[in-house]
Amino acid sequence: MRKQKDRCIVADAAGDEEGFTAASIKLRRQKDIYEDFCKAADSYTQYERTYVAGYDRRLAGKTGTVTRKQREFDKAQMTLESEDINFKKWDGYFTIFPPMKGDAITPHKLFNALNKNEIGRATLQYIKENNMHVEVTYDTDIPENVLGYQQGHTIVIFANSTKSVIETASTLVHEVTHAKYNIGGNQWSEAQYFAAEHLFKFGKPLTFADKKAIIKMVKKNYPNFNWRRVK
Repeated sequence: MRKQKDRCIVADAAGDEEGFTAASIKLRRQKDIYEDFCKAADSYTQYERTYVAGYDRRLAGKTGTVTRKQREFDKAQMTLESEDINFKKWDGYFTIFPPMKGDAITPHKLFNALNKNEIGRATLQYIKENNMHVEVTYDTDIPENVLGYQQGHTIVIFANSTKSVIETASTLVHEVTHAKYNIGGNQWSEAQYFAAEHLFKFGKPLTFADKKAIIKMVKKNYPNFNWRRVK
């Protein structure tokens, strides 16, 4: 640990950022090993024995910044690798028509967007367990303000209306809720679908203002529906 601190001092003085990063990462890993060893041996750390003249608070702070960024990067890489592995299980559930090039909605991006929270993952699970197929289409010949629809085991999302991955994922949550509860034809059920969509997008319980806004929007968009289905 003292050797790595010496290397941090030299690299910082020479303006060698790459060398400083390498020494900082090794120092952090050695510190982790040392702490784990002391814990396993039921002993205590003696950081005073790692003291090096010249390795002051500024350098310690700089080392901390470097190692924190590295850990965040490593965590992101592990998440991506995990998603790549898991995504293979979902091959065939999503179809993009026609396939688009560049920064467009892709099956992998859609999977990642849904995999970010509990409601999205529940949506993925429902799609898989019920063998549903999701088609994201760039067809322009669609009714105005229609984002998608669900019919049986098929869900169609209109990408030219949703325009982004997150809006496409939100609409998918909406349509899967249709399929899951098999209710519709009234404003109340539509409000439930939009509530699920809101929870997915924002990840927190609806406030009174949120509920009021959803009800107002539903009444505006579905004026021909009653609040509850008339028996």
